[in-house]
Amino acid sequence: MNSARSKSPSKQGFTLIELLVVIAIIAILAGMLLPALANAKKKAKGSVCTNNLKQWGVGVQLYAGDNDDRLIFSWAQAPIYGAPSGSPPYYNACGAGSLLSPYLATPGTVAGEINNNNYDCPSTPRDAANPTPNVSFTFGQFKFVQNQRYRVNPYLGGYGLGPMANNRFSGTTHQAVLLANVQNPGTKVFAWDALHIWRPYGNSPGLSVPHFLGGDASDENRFFEYWRGPNIGLTHEQKTTMTFFDGHVELLPKTSPITFGAITVGAVNIDNNWTLP
Repeated sequence: MNSARSKSPSKQGFTLIELLVVIAIIAILAGMLLPALANAKKKAKGSVCTNNLKQWGVGVQLYAGDNDDRLIFSWAQAPIYGAPSGSPPYYNACGAGSLLSPYLATPGTVAGEINNNNYDCPSTPRDAANPTPNVSFTFGQFKFVQNQRYRVNPYLGGYGLGPMANNRFSGTTHQAVLLANVQNPGTKVFAWDALHIWRPYGNSPGLSVPHFLGGDASDENRFFEYWRGPNIGLTHEQKTTMTFFDGHVELLPKTSPITFGAITVGAVNIDNNWTLP
């Protein structure tokens, strides 16, 4: 009589169908999670930008407190402050953010080096044409930062540090604008995301109107000489981060009248959120 042979249960792996089901489930879960992770990453970058411009708003208040209530200029001519040249890499270091350097976290001196500072927006391109900010030279207490990602209201005028008398872009002689004279500071633009980091200044929406050819005003090619359009970047999903003279920060779409929304051929009086005394 044949003895009974014990049989252990067979150990089988996944069948092909089961494996495909598992892969499909993983793909579905990844499809659900990845967009959420991407959105979280965008929000995190936006928070960094918001914090930077919040610091710019605080910085200009401190600057005014140290300079008899006078505000910075939107442009400072580098050569008269000891820079070797007015050309790159010093040209775009003349943006007004350099005048706030005593009150902000500044980058290092090495071009292209990434570090925590108040001049860089992580949502902007990082390539050969858009290098990260760095300090290009120092004059007294001021560190001149090139490739800074933000710009300030052009109505603050140009050429100078602190309460020095100088000229606005219109050419009229004036002392620096007094913070106390800024009417409705909660509605007046101070600083925002820049479109081109090499441009140390830029037109407001109203000042760009005479050069507008019609169409989509957020398209710089719709201006006679593209650099005459507002240097406003739509860095955060077609929105720009802006801080105002009272220090609060807003994320504004390109359709906002404060950005591109009010720019039309022949438009007048659209700089209500920009004009300063």
